[in-house]
This record gives sequence, structure tokens and C-alpha cells, in this order.
Amino acid sequence: MHVAGTDKYFDVTFNSWTNGGSGQGGPATRGFSYTRVAVENNESEGPSFSNYTLMVKDAESYDAEVEATLPPLNVDGQGVVIEVDFDTSGDNVGPYVGALGLFWDANFSGQLDEGDMNIADELFSDEDGEDEGTPNREHDDEDGPAVIMLTDNSPMDESDQNGKAVVRLKGLDFMALQGATFFFAELNKDGELTGTTFKVEPFSSSSTIFTGVASRNVDNTNQPIQGVFVSVEKVDVGFDDMINTDSEPMAVAMGLTGSNGVYSLGASSLMAGDTAVVGAETVLDERLIVLMEDQEGVVGHRAEFITVEGENHMADISVIRSNTLVQGYVTDSQSMSFNGSLHVQFFLGSDENPIMIEDHVEIDEGGMFTFWAMNGAEVELSYYGMSGNINRNFLIEADDTMFSDTIDAYVFNYTLDLTPPSEAVIKGRAFWVSLDSSGTNMDYTDIPLPGMEIKIYNENDMLFATTDAMGEYSINVPSNPTAGVIYFVKTITILPELRNDAIVEVTTYTGTQSEVDFEFFPYVDEYVISGQIKDDIGQGVSDAEVNVSSVDSPGEGDREHENGWYNYTYTDAQGYYAITVPAGIYDMDVIADGFLTAMQSGVDATSDIVVDFNLTPVGDFTGSVQGVVFFLGDYASEDPAYIEISSDSYEVSTYADQDGFYSVQLIDGVYDIYVNAMGYDSYWKPEAFEIMGNTVVFDVELFAYGYANAPHMVDLYDIPNDQGLQMRAVWDAGMPGDYNFFTQFSIWRKVNNAPIELWDYIETVPWHGMDPYAAVVPTLGDSSMHGVHTSTFMVTAHTSDVGSWFDSEPISGHS
Repeated sequence: MHVAGTDKYFDVTFNSWTNGGSGQGGPATRGFSYTRVAVENNESEGPSFSNYTLMVKDAESYDAEVEATLPPLNVDGQGVVIEVDFDTSGDNVGPYVGALGLFWDANFSGQLDEGDMNIADELFSDEDGEDEGTPNREHDDEDGPAVIMLTDNSPMDESDQNGKAVVRLKGLDFMALQGATFFFAELNKDGELTGTTFKVEPFSSSSTIFTGVASRNVDNTNQPIQGVFVSVEKVDVGFDDMINTDSEPMAVAMGLTGSNGVYSLGASSLMAGDTAVVGAETVLDERLIVLMEDQEGVVGHRAEFITVEGENHMADISVIRSNTLVQGYVTDSQSMSFNGSLHVQFFLGSDENPIMIEDHVEIDEGGMFTFWAMNGAEVELSYYGMSGNINRNFLIEADDTMFSDTIDAYVFNYTLDLTPPSEAVIKGRAFWVSLDSSGTNMDYTDIPLPGMEIKIYNENDMLFATTDAMGEYSINVPSNPTAGVIYFVKTITILPELRNDAIVEVTTYTGTQSEVDFEFFPYVDEYVISGQIKDDIGQGVSDAEVNVSSVDSPGEGDREHENGWYNYTYTDAQGYYAITVPAGIYDMDVIADGFLTAMQSGVDATSDIVVDFNLTPVGDFTGSVQGVVFFLGDYASEDPAYIEISSDSYEVSTYADQDGFYSVQLIDGVYDIYVNAMGYDSYWKPEAFEIMGNTVVFDVELFAYGYANAPHMVDLYDIPNDQGLQMRAVWDAGMPGDYNFFTQFSIWRKVNNAPIELWDYIETVPWHGMDPYAAVVPTLGDSSMHGVHTSTFMVTAHTSDVGSWFDSEPISGHS
């Protein structure tokens, strides 16, 4: 035993004993004692570093016993062999351990000096990955600079000779970094450089080359940028020549730009026809923004190539130096600071070819953040933290008073205020797609429409927004945190060859975002279908609904065709109608109160055409449907619920009364039902009920937009053939509403006979989005012939807002 804080060591012996009782039921007695004897410290101090002589060779030369080819090292070769001869002349009898330094020539001087980086720190850092500072050659922590340990007779040692170690290195990332220079440096037993170094310069012998120059334009002069990390990745391509975004790209080459800004990477594993993507990033200067320029001069984040074996694939690198340091705090109206992270996004380039720049920034414990950007850029910050996800947009407007000579940049302060706004955001895109005659987007792409004016309006407000170069728009609108505010959104810009006449209704809530996109379609030849709707005695039927649809013509669809073109109109007082349609073949049907549904298929609208209908009266009704429409949510709709009931031969619509009650007479048949009310999600159920001379009761629940509802426990039962004290709880998830999903469910068991209502936490079940959920839960007792032990459980649904949760109704049972 070592006495802490001293140099004293002892051998300690413990003795325990027990005396039995008197045999008359008397108690037994127990105890212990110990003895100690002072001893010398015989603990091993472990191996200590030794002096040695270093030799580094490429593996091929070492195995062939010929002169080394280093510094050049083929990345497709067998790596390097490190040979060490330890100094065995002293008192140390082993095991022998040497300290080896490994450095990257970070300043591209070609020799080991103060500006080089100790990459042993990177190769053998702590598992938690924490950044311990810049790992230059002089970087020390409490244990000194990182080194590679070379141990005689270790499992990696290929030599069985005592005092000699041979270690083979292959497959380490740095040995594949083409264009870089590394130094293996001999260190003495005190960890000091001896002056013996071996230079290694990875390259590829492949004739399939990816090359280019990294440069930055300064005063109209292109200055080369060294130390830019470049990678070449092979990507999978599907049958449609589109990159498979679900598959992980495979790195096939990586390297650095040299002091002249040039990179040249061989990729021996690529075959002719492979799709390769070249990307770049900076490793030495966080201010630099790196963009690739492909062979056609298009600038973006990567350059894509179809591999041609044995040829050079050219992609230059454009480097931009950020000129503004953005700094600030994340806080709220209570001046609280927040942890978490930020997603930063802004655009560079022209309106015709904007390039999105993204970054991910951590917020420190004091709530502060910093990142580099460009003065004049509009920045979108997205906060990810305990308060949920929040977006804010701001414009960097730094003037000369904000310029710092110390960092040669503007310093722009911005406070990210997480106080809930009194507004909502309506945003979206305007675009068009090129379609073939069947309405198929053959290019799998859409074309943004900049400069489109968007009108957002309701009874109280009229607002306008204009799409940017990416066809995107965004506008803040007055809203309410509980009672949603309804807006109508439409485009008002007229285009000579494209059209979109949609008017979209959207309900907004304070602090939320609503997306409304407008897809435009090319103009096509249009014709008029017209005619008269008559009853059984030849009189015109007014206010009859005429539906026209086609699965073959492009459009948003429905009325039985899920896709394709669809529209409708109503007859006038004399029963006449007219509707304009794109050229095509259409199905038509007519609905009118008191008449059976009339249909006609295959209407050829390749010219103006007249289509008349003669309607048949329903006759006697044989049954009916009635029910109540229940409204769940806080929105107070001023309009009654609209109800539409339809079968193949008859369709009727009505409104519920102020109590939600409705009743409709019907003929025999199987009916679909559709129910809608302003501010609520609509309800539709196909083949909802059948009328066969009977009356059906069919109630409907409508949920307000964004309505969230608690889980519902559907069962709690004993698990058969277990060891007792267990039951299985089963529940439905409920409705997350505007939260989109619940983060998790917690299960609670009620404490029986407590003076107040008290619940014990049992366990947490993660959200997976599919009903039902189930979990085995413990009880505190089993039921038997002597009595029933009842346990009561409850499930809580948790949201991204830690202050909002939903409790289920309790359920009881026994095991």
C-alpha cells in the first residue's frame, strides 16, 4: 500500500474473526484486525524513452533491399517502413521505446521549421476530439507535444532482434495526401530533435489526373493560394443519368495545392465512364471561401466530370477572402443567453448565377457566436437549440467606422433575438417545368422565375413580394399566436408563354412559416366546351355543376383523376354553360339537386365542341344519412361546415347547422363523404357508408390547422407466462399538429394512496411515427386469490418546446 503524498509503502494483512453464541441462543460476535510491515517500493515505473537511430524507406525498396525512392511516395504503393536501432549500450535493459515526431510542412518551405504542424496530434488525439489548439511544432500541453511511440518487440514490430524495431505504416490518411510534404523526425530520449529527418511527398502514378490552380483575385491580379484541400470522389449514377443522392460518395483521391496554387491528383481506382466530383476547402484560413470552376467556366461548390482514363481533368479553384467578421449574442426579451448552434446561409455572385454559402457555427456558453461573411450580403440565421428551430434574416451593412485594421476586416455586431415575433412568414417559389405532351417533366428539373410579383391579401391587409434570382420570395405578415390569420396568395405578373391562375388560401400563426409555391405551365392551344343542361321535360336546369377532367392533359388534377387537368363551372338561369380547356380528351359529369349524376366520357376537345346533357330526376329517396360535425381546436369559424356526399349515380351537398348537425336524403348506393370548414383540415373518406333503404349516422371530427392532441392509451394488459410484476401498455401517438412530430413519449405510473396526485417516471420511448406504440411497464404488485393489485399508467407526448407537452387520459389494469 502507498501512503498518498509520501514515499512510504507497506504490506498490509487483514484478519477477520467470528465467535459463536453460548448455545443458548446468545448472539454471535464479529470483528477484524490488521498488521502492516514497511517495505521498499517495487512498483515498475514502466518503459522510458531511449536514444535510437532512425531510417525510413518506402516499403517496396525496403523489401527489395535497395536504395529508398523517398521523398516521393506512391499513394498506391505499400506505404513506408520505419527502422529503428535503439541505443543498448547503457544500463537500460529494455523494453526500449523511442519517440518519433511527425510533421506537415504547413508553410511549404521544404524543410522542418517553426511553421510546420505536428500531425501526431491529429492522428492520435483524444477520442472526444476536442481541439487543443494549433498543433504547430512548438505546441505543448501538460504532457508535452504528441509523438509516435516506437516500442521494441511490440505487436507491430516485425523484427525479433532485441534493440531493433521495424514498423510498417500503410493506409493512414496523411500518406494519401498528394502534393503535401511530411517529415519523420528522430527524437532523443528527452524528446528533442536530433536533426535527422526523412521527407515523404505522396504522389500518384496514375495517368488519370485531376488538376487545376487555386487563386485569389487581388487588385486584378490572380495570386496563388497554397494549402487548399482538394478531394476527388466517385459518385453513383442511376439509369436516368442523375446522381444517386442516397448513396455515399467514395473518396478516390485527395491532396493539397502547393506554393504555386497548383494541385495534381491521380485517381487510379477510377474507370472510364465513372462520374467523379471534385471539391475543395481551406484548412489554414477560415476566412477563405473556396469555389470550383469547371471546364465550362461555371462556378459552384464542385466540378463534375465523366472520367476519361489517361487524361487530365481541369477544374480551377476560385478563392474569395471574407471581409466581414459577424459577431453577437443569442438572447431573448428576458436577456437570457442560449447555447446550441447556428446554421449560416448567404449568397455570392450575380443574380443570374447566385452561389449559396453555408456554415455551421457553435454558440459558446455565454451565448456568443462569430462567423465570417461578406459585407452587403443578406444572411439567414437558423437557430437550433432548446427553444426549437428559429430563423432570422438580416443584411450586413458595415461602414468605414466598423473597419478593424487589426484583422483587416469589418466587424459587424448582430444580436439574434429569440423573442417570439408578432408576425408570421409566407414564403415560397415561382418556377416552371418543361413538359412533354403527356405532362411529364423529362428533364427532372424546374426553372426559377425571378421578378414575379406575389400578392398576399385578406380583408384587412394587402401586401406584395417579388421573387429573387432563385425564384424565391418571403414576406412577414401580421398574425396571431392562437387564432390563425387567413391570407390569400396569388401571382399577378402576366407572362406571355406561361400561366398559373391559382389562388391559395393559407392560415398563419405567429412565429411560423407557411410555404406557397407557384408552378407555371406553358400555354397550350385551348378550346371551349359548351352546351345546355336540360331536365326530363326539356327545360334548362340552372346552377348545375359541370365537371371536366382528363388524365392525359397536364394540370393539378382531380375529380377522380388524381393527376391531369380538372376544372368545373355552373349553368346559368337557362341551363347553359361554357368552359375553356386545353386541347385533349376529357371526361365530363353533371351534378344538380334532385337529379341523378349524368356522365359522358371521351369528349374530344381538339376544337370548340357542344356537349348537351339530359338529366333524370332522382324519384323517391330510399334512405338518408345524418350526423354531427365536431370542431376540435381554438379557431372559431364563422361559416358552417360544408358537406358533400357522392356515389356513382347521385351527389348532393349541404351545410351543417349552428350545432354542427346535418341530414340528407339519399337513394341506395355506396357513398363518399367530404367535409370542409374555414380554418380546419378537410375530411374525406371514400366508401364511407352504404344506403340500402336505411338511415346511417355518420359523425365527423374536424381539426383546426396546427391542432395538437394528446396520446390515447388503447390497452393495458398482463403479459402471460412472465414472472409477474409486468404489463404491456399500448397507445396511439395523438396529433403533433404544428410541431410536426413528438420528440418522445414518457410513461408514468400513479402512486397509489398518496396524499396528493403523484406519478413516478417509468421510461422514455422515442418517436417513430407509426401507430400503435407499446412498452412493457412494471407494476408494484401482482393480483392473486387474495386480492387485486391495480396499477394506473399515463403517457406524455413531448415536443421540441420543452414547455409544451400533452398527457393522455390514465388507464388502469392489473398483472
